[in-house]
Amino acid sequence: ETIHLDDIAKGIDSLAARMGQAVKNGARILVCDSVTMEDMETIVDALLRAGIRFIPVDPGVFTATAAKRVLPRRRVTGPGKVLMAIGSVNGVARAQVKALLGGLDVGHTYLEIGEVLESPRRREAEICRAVDALLAAAEDHEYLAVIGSGIDPARRVPFEPYLERDRCTVEDLSQIINDAMAQVALRALRGNREFRAIYSTGGDISAAINRQMGTAGLRLLDEVVPLAGYGELLGGEFSGMKFISKGGMVGDEQAMVTCARYLREKI
Repeated sequence: ETIHLDDIAKGIDSLAARMGQAVKNGARILVCDSVTMEDMETIVDALLRAGIRFIPVDPGVFTATAAKRVLPRRRVTGPGKVLMAIGSVNGVARAQVKALLGGLDVGHTYLEIGEVLESPRRREAEICRAVDALLAAAEDHEYLAVIGSGIDPARRVPFEPYLERDRCTVEDLSQIINDAMAQVALRALRGNREFRAIYSTGGDISAAINRQMGTAGLRLLDEVVPLAGYGELLGGEFSGMKFISKGGMVGDEQAMVTCARYLREKI
């Protein structure tokens, strides 16, 4: 039985019913389309909700996703968590995010850019939702990430309607997004003092985060991969916190994994 993207887009409950019916009808193999990590998570959650016993068959990422859902997690209680803010939307960053979520146990949420741009009220609600999701996931994860929804081309929001409605520039809209991402990071850091390091992708995101933290400067100590700087924050509310800032177009597919692990080792 083939499960298409349209089936997955309808959500976990609908997909669980669809899969359950297919199995009742005698299907022994379910072939599922997927484009993003979120698609694979939806597929696994639907299988579990439907109570279907299954064996994942794939190059590895789907198996890892399933394992994260069904294997007991070691509860993380000590300090040493890494917060990741990922705002780049290019193909390089997209491949790196896929490797990150497939290779490490990362509690993550997507910041919905459409909600951020729609209105100040909707923006604040989306920031609060993302922060709550990160803090809830921090109970069971050492790595936490907020990811701009535009990393998925299918969820990318066109700027044109907002440019016309608000009579602003692309730079103005980008700044709103960067500041929203920075607010999520800042509130998450304040909400859980077990965070000891922060990673950011995209120079504008890094600048916005440090601006809102009141950072006076950055003490550069190392280069993890070319053009990915590691160091400590100087001044401000989180002075001394370890950081890595990496350009969105920098590194191979494993660059984010490398940076995340590097920070975890340092703290």
